[in-house]
Amino acid sequence: MNYWDPEQMRQMTQLWLDMASKLGGTFANVQPGSPPPDAARQMRGAIFQAMSEQLDQFMRSEAFMEGMKESLNRTIQFQKQTQDVFTRMHHATQGVAVQDISAAMSMLRQMEDRLLDRLDELNGRLQKLEEAHAGSNGRGEAKGVHP
Repeated sequence: MNYWDPEQMRQMTQLWLDMASKLGGTFANVQPGSPPPDAARQMRGAIFQAMSEQLDQFMRSEAFMEGMKESLNRTIQFQKQTQDVFTRMHHATQGVAVQDISAAMSMLRQMEDRLLDRLDELNGRLQKLEEAHAGSNGRGEAKGVHP
């Protein structure tokens, strides 16, 4: 995908060359280590402002966004292909692949969650039984039924 038209590139190059040649005279009499004159400082600010606006405009363009999306999709696809190749190699050598370990860990987490849920349920039932038992003991002792 070509983002730049050759004519646009030529115009952009010419613009930068013209600007550089005009700036050459401005900065010719500036001594190293001394602060630039106000005109140069203002020009530098204007150049940076124009460059940032151009860059921002380009990065928001449909062509740039499509290019980034395509690049990201290709990277993800390459990563998946690489992982598939390594998995096949592990299986071919009767080794254990990362995907196998991930699947086993996922199953263990699910089993752990189910066990914890069941333990919480049993704990709740046990507390209810203890409360009921304590309530019946308290009433029985108050009436003098139990020695």
